[in-house]
Amino acid sequence: MAEEQGARELTRGSSSRHAVERRWPELFEEMGEDDRRAVLQGMAAALEGGWVPSREEVENLTDEARGAIGEDEALRRADAVIDRNQRVEQAIASFEIEGVIVSHEARSDARQFIAGRIELEELHERARARRSRG
Repeated sequence: MAEEQGARELTRGSSSRHAVERRWPELFEEMGEDDRRAVLQGMAAALEGGWVPSREEVENLTDEARGAIGEDEALRRADAVIDRNQRVEQAIASFEIEGVIVSHEARSDARQFIAGRIELEELHERARARRSRG
């Protein structure tokens, strides 16, 4: 229930740091209070500016804060997210991904994914549903 509330708040564009923690509480479970607070405070300005983080982005931040990954790996992961999002945006703008014309519905789903409003699994599920409808 708390995760669903966090998802709704993020989808509505809530700038609440706590919405992030409610949406993915498992990412904060193994963190000490100081590390948890540092991650949430570190996201505050970006959230206020309209950033809607994906689970992957929050996981990368919490992994680094817990010491599970080093700074080099955190930067590599951040660069990979940026690169993937740019490729998706370019594909959306061109109305074509890998030679396939992309429908309005698929572009809308891709934009929701980039904005962090849906997870990758949901994006794939929606694409499968469209294919099965023909």
